[in-house]
Amino acid sequence: MSGAWDEQLAGTGVVHELEARCAAHYGKVHALAVCNATMGLYAIALALGLRDREVITTPLTWGGTVAGFLAAGARIGFGDVDPETLALSERTLPRAVGRRTRAILAVDLHGVPANDAALRALADELGLWYVHDAAQSLGARIDGRPAGSMAHVVITSFSPGKALSAGEGAVVTTDDATLYERLLWLTQHPDRQKRELGLGCVNEFALNARMHPAAAAHAAHCFDEALVGVAARAREVLGVLAVVRQSGVARAPDYAQCGLEPSFSRLTGMWLRDAAGGALHTALTNAGVDGVSWCDAQLLPLYRRLEWPGARPASARLPNAESANRRRFELTGLGGRGVREGDVSSQHRTSRTSASEQAVHA
Repeated sequence: MSGAWDEQLAGTGVVHELEARCAAHYGKVHALAVCNATMGLYAIALALGLRDREVITTPLTWGGTVAGFLAAGARIGFGDVDPETLALSERTLPRAVGRRTRAILAVDLHGVPANDAALRALADELGLWYVHDAAQSLGARIDGRPAGSMAHVVITSFSPGKALSAGEGAVVTTDDATLYERLLWLTQHPDRQKRELGLGCVNEFALNARMHPAAAAHAAHCFDEALVGVAARAREVLGVLAVVRQSGVARAPDYAQCGLEPSFSRLTGMWLRDAAGGALHTALTNAGVDGVSWCDAQLLPLYRRLEWPGARPASARLPNAESANRRRFELTGLGGRGVREGDVSSQHRTSRTSASEQAVHA
């Protein structure tokens, strides 16, 4: 009984095993398991003291990326994306940085890595924190390194739909000892605080953000297997990607030329002309690719969504993100899994876009 109690409250046993695996994967000194990535990002925002400070991120991401920062009182600004990878571009970031900016937040949307080394170099040059949301990119690599490994702090997720699903959970990794201790003090039970920080550093008002040992045990046990699965899936998706490029109606990035090995939670492409879905379906069928469907990309740029907290106009035009929103589509059903629940038709997405735009301009 005492062993299970220790694992639940003190971060020992399987929790420590998972943390050690994540630290080794990202090449970091410290790792901390938390209940989910949204809570982990919230804790990061608190630990970095970002209240009333600005965080620059990509407009092409899920709202959960910024939810924790908004809850912590941070302001959200936007940089444009790379026109090929659609990840946050270091080239446009200097124009987005202002006197209140304290952090850069990169996101590996659908498992496509942001340019880690360039973003870290820019953050260091400007004296900013570089935070990396690698929730969807476990197993992805850039120039041979794990996606996110160059960040000051990186978080990966084990919730449903990720490369490794343990039901729920996430792990934060960093080389910064002070940041790690602050995160531990904010998120973990006093038993763990006392064990790692000493008897005089107890915060009984800490968030209940521990990862459940059952989830940690599953993630630790399946960690290596999941990385092998990501590589196998990537090989399959790259074959589909070649068909997309050869179809003549759509284009997709040459990730290898960019030094990227995405984990591909989804495959994103760009239409070269309107109403090309039928032609793409024919090209895929002729190539023997079955069970794959397409839908228009469902993510409007974040600043154009309905009623998101702290909404304000983008400080500058973001032409790459806006162009991508008009022409982007996603292939679903890869790996024989069928169309994912929640996929929408082009018609449904068009009506949603119209409603969002009306709300923004109202």
